[in-house]
Amino acid sequence: METVRPHLAFLCLLVLLPTLTTAVSFRLEAENAARPHQINWRSKASNHRTVHVTSTLQFISFPVCLYRQLSANITVTYSNDGGSDDVRVKVDDDTQNLQFSSVEASSAGAFWEVFRSTVFRDVTLQRGYNQLTLSFEKLDTYGIEIDYVDASVDDAFITEDVFHCKLVLGAEPTFSANEDRGVCPGYVQQHSYVTPCAEEDNVHLAVHHEHVQKYTLSASNPLYRSIYDIKDHDFTACTNFESTYWRFEDVSADDIEDDVITSPLSNKANLTGQLLQNDAVYNSKVSVWFTLKGFKTGFVDADIHSDLQATFSLGDAPSSNVKITYEGRSGQEVLLDEFSFNDRTVTKAWTVPELTWSEDRPNFLHIYVSNGKTTLKKVELVQGHTGPDTALDIFSSDSVFLQGVRSDFWWRRPVGESLTVKVRDHVFTNLSRVALYVPVPWSGQGSFHQILVLYQDGNARLVPVPYAAPIKGHWTPFGTSTIIGKSNPADLRPSAPIKTLTFVPETMEMTLDYYDGSTSKVTVTYTFSETTLTVSDMTFAPSTLGQPFATFRSMYKAFGNTDSDSVETDFEGPVHVLGSWSKLRGREFLLFRSVESRRLTQSPDLRIKILA
Repeated sequence: METVRPHLAFLCLLVLLPTLTTAVSFRLEAENAARPHQINWRSKASNHRTVHVTSTLQFISFPVCLYRQLSANITVTYSNDGGSDDVRVKVDDDTQNLQFSSVEASSAGAFWEVFRSTVFRDVTLQRGYNQLTLSFEKLDTYGIEIDYVDASVDDAFITEDVFHCKLVLGAEPTFSANEDRGVCPGYVQQHSYVTPCAEEDNVHLAVHHEHVQKYTLSASNPLYRSIYDIKDHDFTACTNFESTYWRFEDVSADDIEDDVITSPLSNKANLTGQLLQNDAVYNSKVSVWFTLKGFKTGFVDADIHSDLQATFSLGDAPSSNVKITYEGRSGQEVLLDEFSFNDRTVTKAWTVPELTWSEDRPNFLHIYVSNGKTTLKKVELVQGHTGPDTALDIFSSDSVFLQGVRSDFWWRRPVGESLTVKVRDHVFTNLSRVALYVPVPWSGQGSFHQILVLYQDGNARLVPVPYAAPIKGHWTPFGTSTIIGKSNPADLRPSAPIKTLTFVPETMEMTLDYYDGSTSKVTVTYTFSETTLTVSDMTFAPSTLGQPFATFRSMYKAFGNTDSDSVETDFEGPVHVLGSWSKLRGREFLLFRSVESRRLTQSPDLRIKILA
């Protein structure tokens, strides 16, 4: 076992940040400005409407919201029939001196249908709320008509809801770690990917520091203030969460001999039929071959038990014999069932034991029938239903309550891992996670709130005590989680498996012993605005060279539907969580939502601060 070494100053390296540049354009229609204006109908105008300006006391203003500072190309489209007019484009404090004069042109009103554009390039729009205003410093007798303003920005993530301020923006983050010059910076590294599923942790940000000895992980309320408290799940487009692996219907071996049918539910399941020539009992065989994801990629499909259901129809045959076998991870053909039936239809179901299927090679299911007229009306394989979790009261007092949980099937069971918890002389085994509760005084006697869940795989989820909980039972949802411990960022489901957790109730300290021989101490503290884990006494076996000491895991689908959207350090950022950046240097790392989310709205922002 190797103990981490003191830091060396010459290891402080500069990390450059690549940026994502994909232009997106947003239109600000003049007639949609906040105050009422004189609207004229024009056949060639955008939306066939313009705003007619005839007074220098008139302004046209648009709110513009951005989650980070951006450079924009601003295009003003107008029409004019008369003398030249002077127009100024103001952005907040009006320091960029953007102005133009309209083209002088007269044609008895016909030129109101001729639209011209003026472009201002590389206009700076600040992070947060911007006010973009058109003011009119000189107008002729006939004035000017404004059609629209276009803003083109180099950011593929900005949406209409963000740009037009339909989602609340968060406050500016603050940092303190940069004041401590005695700690060499580490870095956070990008390992995220795009997903259409709002229930998938696609944001993976690995935090590295070769010689870290102590750090804090804190959860605080989001930087925005929202009236929403949405906790609903969204499984739209979540194909990895489908419980039915595959299904086939109306299959007869006589009709599909040598043909290959692909399951409509999965392109990784195929079926074919075969006539048997030398079998004394069975003359037809239907085979399904399929692949399943398992432990190596962070899934349970190949490992958990499964349910097979089949419905047979005799057709015009008097009876039929059926034999069902399978080939899984053992590589051997195993008999599942053998039976006869003479009803017109029969439906049967079987449970296939856990750890039966392989994730490394195709699995096979074979259905033999003695009468070729027998039809499989439906055959399907479904993920087995798991029973409810079992909760165990590990320790309880007026100031803290620790609960252990046993799961019917834990995803790391295939490698024989589970969590053991020790409190004084008491030992609790075969757990998948623990949950820590603290009292909430304003919710009445006996009201406790969950502030931490620590899973056997090293994932920690924490929230602050709810700052507004007048109703007993109100709770704050978890969002982003963090792996506490050394993990492999190349894994689709990174983990730092914990073998033993020793809890000291008086100080709320947890000593963690990992399966790889590493150890650490975690001390839990909380205020009514923040919950903090102080991780110290860290040893790594082997060392953390090349591997993170902690990893943020979060979700981003689109602004407004996310657990996090930005990351910033005391040195660099903010940048988008799915941006094309590689590394951000710092001693303090904040993963947060700069824009209001309508998913798990009140879930917290998370911050890691390296202390030593």
